[in-house]
Amino acid sequence: MKSNYIFKTELGAISINDISLLDDSIGVCLEIDKVSSEIQKAIDSGIEKMKAKSFEDMKETYIRKGYKWSELGVKIFTQYLWIRFNQDKSMNTLICVGFEDSENPHLYGDLEIKVDLSTYRNELMQIILKAITDQYL
Repeated sequence: MKSNYIFKTELGAISINDISLLDDSIGVCLEIDKVSSEIQKAIDSGIEKMKAKSFEDMKETYIRKGYKWSELGVKIFTQYLWIRFNQDKSMNTLICVGFEDSENPHLYGDLEIKVDLSTYRNELMQIILKAITDQYL
């Protein structure tokens, strides 16, 4: 990003002509308090698919160690909204969920559900900028 900033310090002036960020995107995670029933259904369905996939991917280990997903369901240990602002001005938003079996913590997984929050871009940017300002500035 081209700019022209001059900062005067006790040692002299610093002129900055080009500002570049270290990456082509900036990501922020926002902890989710609760979700709608529609999103919860998508999460539950995703968890079932991930459980089946983990069994297929690790079938020999599951059988050898006697691992089996319990009937008690899973415990969700993390659930957050991941927002990535990209250099091309686009925005990606995902609901990310980490879970483990209620009886056997050796069985765990995570999933991502893409959600379109583009109509809330300005509100999300305000929330994120406020959080950065409150925490760091």
